[in-house]
Amino acid sequence: MTSGAVAGICAGAPTHPPGYYADFAVLSDDFFEIPEGRIPGIEALLTVVGGRVVHAAGFLVDVKSDLPRFVIARSRY
Repeated sequence: MTSGAVAGICAGAPTHPPGYYADFAVLSDDFFEIPEGRIPGIEALLTVVGGRVVHAAGFLVDVKSDLPRFVIARSRY
């Protein structure tokens, strides 16, 4: 889900057309699905900025920052 969709400011259309670099994070839990008391314990497992890995932890710790840039091919949201 895009941040715009979460904020209710877009109709679900992709915010990046194909070919653009993606900024995103992979979290340890889905904060919409877990009890409210567990939300502070959510961790960022992977953070990608400008298509490059800038943080990796947990089971994704071996993801290297020197990978080719992540480029959006298409989006479900």
